[in-house]
Amino acid sequence: DDELDAQWQQLLSMTEQFDMGPRKPVSLPGCPDVAARETCCSFTRAGVTYHQWQLALLLPDSQSLLVATQTTLNEPQEEDLRYRETLKQGIRLSR
Repeated sequence: DDELDAQWQQLLSMTEQFDMGPRKPVSLPGCPDVAARETCCSFTRAGVTYHQWQLALLLPDSQSLLVATQTTLNEPQEEDLRYRETLKQGIRLSR
């Protein structure tokens, strides 16, 4: 969580408005032993509002993060939510 906070801090310095939801634990069927969190936020930069979803996985070495991010100009639609769910269901890590 500390590394994710540090990454969000970098974004804060470049935005005019920033609103982030809670970080939620996620279970990934393809890698059940991997700690994962997802969060959503919206922010305005140069007068344009963005909506961002982020899925962060703490890799087995406990030192590395794998982060998937989706950024859109519109509020998330059903298609976006389905894509995110498909991604979470399909993630597999090789050893």
